[in-house]
Amino acid sequence: MLERVRVSSLEGLFRDVITNSGRTRAAQEAAPASPTREVRSLARKPYGSRLRRSFDRQVIDEFVSEGKRLVWPHLNAEPLRLGSPKEFRKAWSPLGIELRTANLSSPSGLALMGFYIEKNPTSKRPLICVNTAHHQAAISAAFAHEMGHHLTAKMFALRGDAPRLMGYTGYAEHLDQPSELAADILVSLGIFPRDIARQWFDEPRKTRVSDGGESSGISQAVAYIANRYGFNADHRLSAASRLQYLAGVLHYAKLRRALFREFGV
Repeated sequence: MLERVRVSSLEGLFRDVITNSGRTRAAQEAAPASPTREVRSLARKPYGSRLRRSFDRQVIDEFVSEGKRLVWPHLNAEPLRLGSPKEFRKAWSPLGIELRTANLSSPSGLALMGFYIEKNPTSKRPLICVNTAHHQAAISAAFAHEMGHHLTAKMFALRGDAPRLMGYTGYAEHLDQPSELAADILVSLGIFPRDIARQWFDEPRKTRVSDGGESSGISQAVAYIANRYGFNADHRLSAASRLQYLAGVLHYAKLRRALFREFGV
């Protein structure tokens, strides 16, 4: 939990979160682990049953309605586009949110994608912070995920200055954390709007794999997003980094398939 201390800089705020959050420390420890193991683990996870355990169709519709009303008018109809931090700040500042960025490229810094605080201890305003050391697509996803926390904060009664953290790894943990899963749902609907989801996930029942398995639709959807958002073409990424980002894409793809299958969204 974020301590109630004043910090002299944004980097200090990031450091406080990294230092004082057990979850982020766990993410740092997990970061050197093989991304291949995370991909394999996510591929085996049952998403549909976990999704239904946390939400019903009415709640999902409430998430979408709030997202459309305040931030993304075309949510689930058009893909979210990549944006620069300046563009996000210009678009979202009128909502009364502070948007801050820091470039933390050290191994421990990279473990953190971003975080949301419902009430900044100093300004008393909602705060979204994102680590810009990551790939542009990952940065945009982090902005969207943290905005998801802002949109659903009251639904989950988030405590004012307790940060909601997004790590570089550990996506499977979100399946057991409804507030994280809600934020991921909004990102997933933005990455895979309705027509794209139907293209990849409207599989005949006789050809479907089990809830925790992969299908050609999932593989093709991951490849589609990797190409669309530039993960495959960015030669600056190491093989391990590219695979770790693809683990995130796999998480969002399986979540989107579960939304399509379980609720017809």
